[in-house]
Amino acid sequence: MSEKTFWSCNTVKELAQTFAEIVKQNYLSDLNYWKATARDSPYEFMEWDMRIKREPNVVKKNAQAKILKIMQNSKKYLKYYKRKWHFFRSKRIISITRASGFYGDLLNGRDIGYMFAINVEYLIDTKSLTIVKKIY
Repeated sequence: MSEKTFWSCNTVKELAQTFAEIVKQNYLSDLNYWKATARDSPYEFMEWDMRIKREPNVVKKNAQAKILKIMQNSKKYLKYYKRKWHFFRSKRIISITRASGFYGDLLNGRDIGYMFAINVEYLIDTKSLTIVKKIY
């Protein structure tokens, strides 16, 4: 059984901002988890606290820029578009998963893809300006 969550937007820019905020909140949630597990070590706790203060906004900015790039250059970023059938890809629905590689370069010099859930898929419809989160 899968769970779905929907977001609806009015413009492409708002769609990108909404998705970037979703990515930021997911990343921040994971950072807070690791900060909570580091309570025994003051140095490690402070390190996670510093990362919480500086990294989520960078991730949000980079996610917004990347999703706008994907929407503008659909042929160049074809791997992010959902498959219709075995060989053909949709020209309007972007599929973002941990395996798609979208999260890999959102933080300069650090791969943060492992921090996102493996069973979550975001479907971004560029025509109807909606985002659907599917949890499998």
